[in-house]
Amino acid sequence: MILEKGAEFIRVDLHTHTKSDKEFKQENWKGDEDFARQYVEQLERQKIKVAAITNHNKFEREEYLKIKKEASKKGILVLPGVEVSIAEGKRGIHLLCIFPEELVNIEEHETQCTIEKFITLLFPTKRFDSNRDPLTSGKSLVDLVDILENSLKCRYMLIPAHVNNCKGMFKEWSFNSIMPFINTDWMRKRIVAFQGINEGTRQAFENEIHKVAKKEKIKKQLLIPAYIDASDSKDLSSVGSKYTYVKLGELSFDALYFALSQHELRVKKGKLPDEKIRRIKKVEFLTQKGLENVNIQFNPCLNNFIGIRGSGKSTIIEALRYAFELEADDDREYKDGLLKEHLGSGGKVIIDIEDKIGNSYRIERIFGERAKVYNASGEYCPGLRPFDLMPVVYYGQKDLQKKMKDPKLQMDFIDHYIKEEIAEVQNRISEKKEEMRKLFDGIKRLRGKVKKQDEFKERLARVEKEIKDFKELGVADKLKLEAAFKKDEIFLERIKNALEEEKRKGQQCKSDILDIIGSISFRKSENNQDLFDKLEKAFDAYKKQVLNIMENLEQARNAMFQEFKSIDLEFRKRREGIAEEVAEIKRNINIKELSPDDYSKKIEEKDKYTAALKEIEKYKDKLRKMEKQKEKLLDELEKLWYQLYQIRVDKAREINESQDIIKVEIKYKDDKDSYYNFLKEDIFKGSGIRSDKILALTEKYIDGIALLDGIFNVKNDELDFLGESQLVKIKEWCAENEYALCVYKVPDTIKIFYNDKPLEHLSLGQRASSLLMLLLTMDNSPLIMDQPEDDLDNQMVYKGLVRELLKLKGKRQIIFATHNSNIPVLGDCDQGIVCRNEEGKIKVETGSIDTKLLQKNIVKIMEGGQDAFNRRKEIYEKWML
Repeated sequence: MILEKGAEFIRVDLHTHTKSDKEFKQENWKGDEDFARQYVEQLERQKIKVAAITNHNKFEREEYLKIKKEASKKGILVLPGVEVSIAEGKRGIHLLCIFPEELVNIEEHETQCTIEKFITLLFPTKRFDSNRDPLTSGKSLVDLVDILENSLKCRYMLIPAHVNNCKGMFKEWSFNSIMPFINTDWMRKRIVAFQGINEGTRQAFENEIHKVAKKEKIKKQLLIPAYIDASDSKDLSSVGSKYTYVKLGELSFDALYFALSQHELRVKKGKLPDEKIRRIKKVEFLTQKGLENVNIQFNPCLNNFIGIRGSGKSTIIEALRYAFELEADDDREYKDGLLKEHLGSGGKVIIDIEDKIGNSYRIERIFGERAKVYNASGEYCPGLRPFDLMPVVYYGQKDLQKKMKDPKLQMDFIDHYIKEEIAEVQNRISEKKEEMRKLFDGIKRLRGKVKKQDEFKERLARVEKEIKDFKELGVADKLKLEAAFKKDEIFLERIKNALEEEKRKGQQCKSDILDIIGSISFRKSENNQDLFDKLEKAFDAYKKQVLNIMENLEQARNAMFQEFKSIDLEFRKRREGIAEEVAEIKRNINIKELSPDDYSKKIEEKDKYTAALKEIEKYKDKLRKMEKQKEKLLDELEKLWYQLYQIRVDKAREINESQDIIKVEIKYKDDKDSYYNFLKEDIFKGSGIRSDKILALTEKYIDGIALLDGIFNVKNDELDFLGESQLVKIKEWCAENEYALCVYKVPDTIKIFYNDKPLEHLSLGQRASSLLMLLLTMDNSPLIMDQPEDDLDNQMVYKGLVRELLKLKGKRQIIFATHNSNIPVLGDCDQGIVCRNEEGKIKVETGSIDTKLLQKNIVKIMEGGQDAFNRRKEIYEKWML
């Protein structure tokens, strides 16, 4: 029985009894079928997926077949077995012997199945005494193994039962008696587990093991079998009451045997840790193209796509990328072409995911459209993007190799895993830049106005001289009436402009307030509706008051405009009333040097320049404040840049402390090449400033802010490498590009070391290995990669990659498409997806490394598949334990 989602931890009880056993409490069952049904229902209640029937010294074949049949309907595996007592220790030792299902079959011309033959050979005369109590066999442990391996030549598992109790191995046998069996060729191969060992005995046993391992110079784990719990049921209600979690991808004897033999990865006693990890649960496709009817259940651990080239592995990987709205870094045309061919117009990718706190969502994306996210209730979640919800890490074919060759792209390895932290800082940096942009625009405008101060002073002095001439010639006194009216006219014009500016800004403010108030609506509350009703009532009263104030303000404004119009009209009438009198005065002035009509213009000019100079003094004061604000914002911006750097440093430290192979070093504002190119292309392009002078500036000043401070605020002798004309030119171009220089962040740099060697000094294989290790150790988001083994030899695959994959079991979801058999075989693949292309249609079959399906396809399809299986146990013992 293949588990649909691949390998998972299931409950296993390998020591149960049935009504055929004398110790089992008898009840009023209606027959064998009724007992079989109730036995299986009890397993189901206890969520047991694998059980073994191990009655004392007997195997009731017909009873087992009835239970097995009933269990198979419920997706439960029941294995045949027997609990025997062998002649070891003071009173004998109880041993559970468990067998494959096929050993219950009776061959033609035979009267017993293999299990019955085994019991007969073990007990050639009697199995029970006169009270039907089980007897101890005269055979030893070595004799028992000889019967199984040489006489019957059958597969089996041995588990010493209740090892600390009566007739348990550690109760009846001394360590001196046990130790001769403790070696790599005997113990772990045959005795796959100890049932019911207590903590004191476990520690004592492992201390003895340590001595042997030290003497033999081997790892002590090689000599330690699994520790399991089991019910040893004496009645129906206790069946499945004690159990062990075993990770299986298929409910079979072989899968169970392998899991127990690799118990460090596959066996857990007690409660499973409730670890929530981000994961992709399922992908399916709605299309009439190549991906039609493809539906894949993913495992939370290691998932491997396998198949020949062109079978559809990369297509599905790219469909996952597409659903999460991730851009392809390389070969975009090819990758998009795969989707167009196999998903096509109107085709839809549907992905079920689970976030880090266990909430389920569904992502749907129609080809050519944006993705949509739905919650577990099927409700659309507007504004929620797939990547924000599930920050998967994706690398297509050759993407890793591209980063491997470009150090500037390697910072992505760090930044991808701290997206949430750096996004917040980068948003604040963007906000700070925008705040600075507005401030710099204001400073630039004010500097332009202040720059006119000297010009206005010269004009005012000239106008005052001309007015003085008018006075000395007596013209001023004669035109005093016109001058007075001209000053009043200028004043009224200023008032008019001020009222119109207030009206414009007032109307904009009103519009903004109405937008804000209108955006507020009240929701229904399940628990606090009385509070919400009270709040809504208060808000309605407030809104009414605000609208009344606005209406009153509008009325007052209109009244003011009407009054101003009336006063302005009256003023113009009065001015017209003196027009003839002024004209008569001008006709009687007969001075060749001056025109009487110019006097009023000069008065108007004097008032204009005087007012402008007063405004400039205000501007200068405001400019001083803005310059101080600029310094404050620059300080805040630099602190944000440093905070971003510190986040990267903290992540690098976390990586460095998590393992010993990869070391990451981050340097602050260290990318001098980018800094140089920025100055050359964005600041000084077309200036004629030589490249060597620009390079010298990058070496002397760490960034644009330091550069501005250096060239404008330090003594020129510190810039003696520049000629005077060059310094003037640099100042001009820097002043013109002040904002760009201030907000440009010289990039941080990353340096990666593999076994203390810089990445750039390594071979391609070592670079690939180091970057892969970096990817695997940095986060717990799902990692999707197409052919991660590119540029790696097999030694690097199973010494580096495989070991890391095994460490990540239960901590991170991995989805690889691969041609290297070592990854699924030695990596203990939890879900294999076998792909094939049949006349343009992609077909998939799934199963873990436990399944014959995946095993056969690995051997058939993948290069070195059989060698990988042959190496499986050796590699596990050599490197994984």
